Amino acid sequence: MDGKEFQPAIVEATWKLRRLQEELCKGAAHQYVHTVSLLRKCAPDAIREFNAVFIANKTYFKHIGVESPGQLVRALAEIETNAFGGKMLVSGDEEKASIRYEYCAEWIAIEELSNMTWGERVNLAEHFVYAMHDLAHHFGFSAEVLLDGGVPTVTFSR
Repeated sequence: MDGKEFQPAIVEATWKLRRLQEELCKGAAHQYVHTVSLLRKCAPDAIREFNAVFIANKTYFKHIGVESPGQLVRALAEIETNAFGGKMLVSGDEEKASIRYEYCAEWIAIEELSNMTWGERVNLAEHFVYAMHDLAHHFGFSAEVLLDGGVPTVTFSR
């Protein structure tokens, strides 16, 4: 900062959507990397549960009224796309529906910020699978997770 004094003023929102999404990704990435670093030091056994909340906060989806696999994949895709700029492909119906994470902007931001080892990446992939199964269970659904070249597709069904 230049050290110049300024008058008190309400700051107006001026960011365009793309900038907002980029900043949300960066903020989430910083929070994630530093929280996991702290957990590694203080409570390594809590990392899996933290990742389950970070990846798919089941109480949020319950709060917005999700009741079917179709609603769940649309809600997941809407959050990833609108808040973070991700690219999600959804398909199916209210009984069985899939989401394919074509481009996960949050993951890219975390990758750019951190220096994860291969083992940490493998653990995070395992935690993603756990989070999706935990999310499905919370709604009484089943989940199938496929990782095709690192691109996850999750199918939820009743």
